[in-house]
This record gives sequence, structure tokens and C-alpha cells, in this order.
Amino acid sequence: MGDITVISAAIGRSTIAGTVGKGDASVVSGELAAGRIVENVTPEPCGRSPDATEGGGVDLTVCFLEGTRLLGLHGDIAVEDMEPGDRLITDSGAMRPVKWVGRRLIEATRHPRPETVWPIRIEAGAIDHGWPERPLYLSPDHGVYLDGCLVPAKALLNGRSIIQEKRDRIIYYHVELESHDILLAESLPVESYLDTGHRDFFENGTGAMVLHPHLTQTTRMAGCAPFIDDGDGLDRIRQRLMDRLPALQRSADCRLRALRNSVELPVTAIDQLNFRVDLADSQGDLVLLSNAMVPAECDAASRDRRRLGIDVASLEVETVAGNRRVALSDRSLRSGWHNDEFTHRWTNGEAVIPAAMLEGGHALSIRLNETARYVVDPAAECHASRVADLVMTRQMSALRQLGLLE
Repeated sequence: MGDITVISAAIGRSTIAGTVGKGDASVVSGELAAGRIVENVTPEPCGRSPDATEGGGVDLTVCFLEGTRLLGLHGDIAVEDMEPGDRLITDSGAMRPVKWVGRRLIEATRHPRPETVWPIRIEAGAIDHGWPERPLYLSPDHGVYLDGCLVPAKALLNGRSIIQEKRDRIIYYHVELESHDILLAESLPVESYLDTGHRDFFENGTGAMVLHPHLTQTTRMAGCAPFIDDGDGLDRIRQRLMDRLPALQRSADCRLRALRNSVELPVTAIDQLNFRVDLADSQGDLVLLSNAMVPAECDAASRDRRRLGIDVASLEVETVAGNRRVALSDRSLRSGWHNDEFTHRWTNGEAVIPAAMLEGGHALSIRLNETARYVVDPAAECHASRVADLVMTRQMSALRQLGLLE
């Protein structure tokens, strides 16, 4: 872990104290009039606890994005306007007072794992007619009450009606009742905050505020409904939501392209699994561009949320001395590459092959392990077709001006 230096200072009513040193044992904390601040602290590990059923299930860090409206006694109340004592209507029709409201500003651009804090956007009507009434933004692990269970919002992602929205700055709110219950956010049943020691994520909590929280689930000590993030029950829910959307158009065409120093190189498709890139008279890193898809956004039973481009089985550099195979496990293959799977390796649709790997080569042979089924965007297809027609028209016109075409 390395050496640690203890630093302490007092400024007026504020006290700053903490430790800084080598390795990852870097902590800085400050005590202000309203509470303390702790920076660069990772709370609970991500994912479920080893025994998620022990103690009654799984706890989620549940947050509403600023602007979210909850059903109250006298109509909808925006979370930022809510105060302890305000009365909310639960999914069962009961009226319950608010115990506590937590607020938190998160700078996602400085967060080590922004995907754990970017909000999930649920479009109006994505779950059912009027559910929700307007777009609803929740933290990734916020439980949505469906089929008698709490399902984390991130488990419902489908890339169309339910997406994760990248934001630089996020203001989240927690709403706590005396006990865990189901609230109505934009008319959609979702869980209230369940305090299991995570108030320190919030600016108005009573402990040390974690500056870069991971809004992920930890052991739930008590809950009003079972939590599911896998299994047949989730498959049925996801399929039902997908059935509400127009059928996807799919294609096996990966549309492979190759760029070197921003110049597009000739790519020959020998068949669906084999391609050849002409490297002659080019230099620099090679970027392989292709269509990409997310399995979990196309298949209700899939939990694979990787963005998958092409599934590469082999890479061979053609030289005057013969072919030279590129090891897919080579650590130089980093940008745009998923983990090596021993016999093949997926790209994310924009993979880089370093120039050093292509040294002396006049061509690169690419063999795929299998073809993916990519989602076809009709609007994008139409635009690409119009662009291709325009380019062809201009090329024909140029040839006529040169007298090379009648």
C-alpha cells in the first residue's frame, strides 16, 4: 500500500483531516458545519453480496433524478421541493409521511466508474400505458415494482424505450419513509429509500460524505418486496417490455471498414467470415470500424450488456516473407477490444490494431468466428443510401467533365 502521511488542518469552523500517500490509500476528509466530507473512498463492492438472501434480500442505492415527481396527498411533488412531513400516496393507496430527503450532486466526469451513476431513462409508456406518464430518470439500481417484485432499472435496459443516459453532472434525491414502501414516481411504482447505512452518499447525511459513490446494491436487511435481477421472472418482464416495441430489423452485415491516419483503406469481403484489408502505402495504427450490437437489448434472456462489433477468430499480416499471425491475447490489443476468449475476441465496433503489429505488412487478413445479428436502423440506412447516391452522382459528373464518360 505504501507510505501514508497524516494531514490535519483547521480553518475557522471547519476541520480538514485525512491521509495521503502512495498506492490507493489516498483519503482526504473535511469536517464542515453541516457535516464531513470524504473523498476517493469506495464503499461496498459492486454487485450482490456472497449471500444475498441472508438478512432478507438485497439493498439498492435508490435515487430519483432532480425533477422527478412523486404522487402526494395534494398532487405531484417534485423531489427537490419535498420536505420531511410531506405526505405521499403509496402503491397500496396508503398515505405516508416523508421521514428524510437526501440530496447528492455527482460529477460523473470525475467518477472512476460513471456507468454506475449515469441515470436510467424510462420513456413515457415504456412499461405499460401511462407507466410512466412522462420520462422517468432513476439511478441504475433503483427498484421498479413489477409483477410483485423489485427489478433494478438497469436490468430493464433495451436500448430503445429504456436507456442509460450519459451526463456530466447529476443531482440525485433519496426519499425515505418510516419503512420501505412503494411510491408512485410519474405514476410508475418504484421503491422508497431503505436506510442500511448509506446516508453518507448524500450532502445532508449525518456521516462522512463519499465524493465518488458507486450507486450499486448491497445486502438488503429489510424490504417490502423480493428483489430479482435474473431468472425466468426477469426474462418474462423484459420480453413483455420488448413486445411493446416495433419489431427489430436485423442484418448479418458487419459493414467492416478500415481507417489508417483517418484515411479509409480498401476492404475486400471474401465471404461473410473472411475479409482482407489492403495496407499498401499506409502508416499508423489501424482502426477497424463495424456495426455493433448489445445482446441484452435484442434478447430478453440475455444479460450481456457489452457492445459487440465483430467476433475475430484470427488476424494475419501478409508480408513478402509470408503470413504472420497476430496473437489475439496480445496486450497491445486494448482500445476497442473486449477480453480475449482464447479462441476468439470481440471488438466493440471501433478496435485499434497498433502500427507495430502491422510492420512490414501489405495486407491484413481477418477471419471471423461467427457473424452477429446487427440491428438495422431504417433511418440510418436511408441516409447512408442517399449519401452513397450523392457521391456516385458527383463522381460520374467529374468523369464526364474529364471526357472519360459519355
